[in-house]
Amino acid sequence: SQDWSSSDNGWMRAFVARASQALLGLAMLTLDACSINTIVPPVEATHPAWSPAGDLVAYVCYEDGPFISDPTIGFAEYTSDAADICITDSLGSRKKRLTNNDTADVAPVWSPDGQQIAYIGNGSLFVVNSDGTDRHRLVSSRWIESVAWSPSGLNIAFSECKPGHTAQIFVVNIDGADLIQLTHDVNTMSEEPVWAPDSMQFAYKSSKGSCSETRYSNDIFQLKLFQIPTQASRELSDRDLYGLRDISWLAVNEISYAYSSSQVGSRRFELHKLNVDTGESVMLLDSGIRYAWSNDKAYIAYSDAGGRVYTTLSTVLQPEPVWEAGGSIYVLSWAPDDRSILVNSSYPVSGTLNPRYTEVLWVVSRDGKTSTRLTNP
Repeated sequence: SQDWSSSDNGWMRAFVARASQALLGLAMLTLDACSINTIVPPVEATHPAWSPAGDLVAYVCYEDGPFISDPTIGFAEYTSDAADICITDSLGSRKKRLTNNDTADVAPVWSPDGQQIAYIGNGSLFVVNSDGTDRHRLVSSRWIESVAWSPSGLNIAFSECKPGHTAQIFVVNIDGADLIQLTHDVNTMSEEPVWAPDSMQFAYKSSKGSCSETRYSNDIFQLKLFQIPTQASRELSDRDLYGLRDISWLAVNEISYAYSSSQVGSRRFELHKLNVDTGESVMLLDSGIRYAWSNDKAYIAYSDAGGRVYTTLSTVLQPEPVWEAGGSIYVLSWAPDDRSILVNSSYPVSGTLNPRYTEVLWVVSRDGKTSTRLTNP
């Protein structure tokens, strides 16, 4: 096979199909110069996660290639069972496949010290060293979904959704000991834990329903808080939050989240910050679709319905447009050094019988003056 270890191969095509039959790959812009480093060559990649130091990227790779589900269409699709965990450095010169299984390995999450990666392997929780050694199963299951590593590095929280039950949140030590179910919400789905900086509490999404129903059909959520010392949860929101998203901790007692005030029609999402002790809530912005705080909390980036990216100081809310994707934007994420923003945008693919979209990953500098398309559409 061809050696893709060099970053001098120029623009490379990398296709993946996810549940939405989307396409994705990875690359990085060198912000100090107008140079482009393709960090993932034509091998399929999705769900990237930067290491805490920003020198490595973990992602889901599809190294075993596609299969043709319908030869009359001739469109390459990828089985979820082909998914593995790979890492690369920011130059693409040290690419390594960490897992190689016949089952799906997805959702990589870095440990706070950058030494290990947790991921979901065929519905179970696994941990592997960042060099690929000591791969081991922490929790055996078939139904684990979202995973969050605590800032202390001592625990991993995850949600599990067994058919016939409701999704609940569990926590386990990083050595696999003391597996504990934390939430016990009756007839309620508890999902997507987001740890507070002190690792003593986490916020999560709550909704009515069960794992047996069509997932993601319910767009009405409540924002809840679970406190480890008291082993108790409470509601943070006093209303239905349509499309609750972009939950982020600003401080130990302050959280940010976005939701839509309307369940139908043209939806815009309001960004709020909430004091979890007093319940005081303040709306910050109301024109975005996706929001992201910089790691130092000094800036807010958001996208609008037209595919434009804005940035503003969080203390002086005067948004300025800095970049336009030309397509729908689904993800915004600041680089660890806060000098650039990762943008995941989607464009329709022409020439296919069924509606398909290509998702393109960009790195955009904070001022929008430099940008790099990370994948070719």
